[in-house]
Amino acid sequence: MDKKYKTGYAEIDAALVRRCDAEFDVLLNDTVERVCHDNSVRIIGITGPTCSGKTTTAKKVIGYYKSHGIKLHVISLDDFFKDQFSKDDFIDPKNVDFDSPDTFDTDEFYSFVTSLFERGEGEKPIFDFQTGDRSRRERVVMGEGDVVLFEGIQLLYPQVEKIFHKMHGRSIYLCAESGIRIGDKYVSKENLRLMRRLVRDNNFRAADPLFTLDLWASVRRNEDANIFPYAHTCDVHIDTTQSYELNILKPYLERIISQIDDSSEHYGFCRETLDVIGGISSISRDVLSETSLYNEFV
Repeated sequence: MDKKYKTGYAEIDAALVRRCDAEFDVLLNDTVERVCHDNSVRIIGITGPTCSGKTTTAKKVIGYYKSHGIKLHVISLDDFFKDQFSKDDFIDPKNVDFDSPDTFDTDEFYSFVTSLFERGEGEKPIFDFQTGDRSRRERVVMGEGDVVLFEGIQLLYPQVEKIFHKMHGRSIYLCAESGIRIGDKYVSKENLRLMRRLVRDNNFRAADPLFTLDLWASVRRNEDANIFPYAHTCDVHIDTTQSYELNILKPYLERIISQIDDSSEHYGFCRETLDVIGGISSISRDVLSETSLYNEFV
C-alpha cells in the first residue's frame, strides 16, 4: 500500500496526488478546448499573478494547436520591458518595481500587434535580463490561419488589455484562489503563492530567498493595483490551488527559509511558515505526474 501523508485536509497517498494531478489536467484540457476551438480567434492570452500556473497552461495551448496542425507563435510579454534597467537593478530588487505598468512599452506592443495583423509580419524586441535592455529583435511572420499566444501578467494592465480585446483576443486567467487550513493554522492564498515563488526562484533562478522576499511587497502592490481589479475581463478563470501542495513544498521551504536569521524583517513570516508546515508530512516530487502544475515550482 502507498505511504500515507498527512496534509492540511486529510491523510492521502501518492495515488491520490496523482489523481488530483489527473483531474486538474482534465480541467486544463477542457478549458483550452473551449477557448481555442473557435477558428476565428487569432490571439490567445494567458495571464494571472505570479506563480499561478501560466507556464503549464501555455504548454497545453501549444499542444492543442500542434495537434490541430495550426502554427502558434508564442510571445512573452516580458520582451516588451522598456530599456531602462541596469545590472544593479537586478542585484537589488528595491531599485525598481519590475511589475509596474510604467516598465512596459505599450507603444512598442501596439506597433507590433498592429503590424502583425495588418501586414502579416512584425518585429518584436527580445529583452535581455542580463543586460537590462532590448539588444536584439525578432521577425515574426503570420501565415494564414496562424495564431499568436501572449503570455504574462502584463496582459491585464489596462492599456494592454484594451489593445488585446480590440483584436478580439480570448484569455485564460489563473490564480491560486484558495488558501489551505491545517488545524487552527491557515495559509492565505497570497502566502501560498509566495511560498511557491520562493521555491521556484531558488530551484530555477538561483535566487537568494532574501531577493524574493524583498521583491514581494512591490509584487503585491502591483497585483492589487493592476492585476486583480481587471481579472474579470478574462474569459475563463481557473483556481490552481492544490490540496497537497504544502507537502510538496515543505522540504524545499525548510531548506530555503532556514537561511533567514532573526535580524531580517522577514523573519516573522519565515518562522510562521516553518510552524505551519511542521505538522504535515513531506511528499516527494517523484509522485507528481509529468503534466503536474507543480513541475513549474519544484
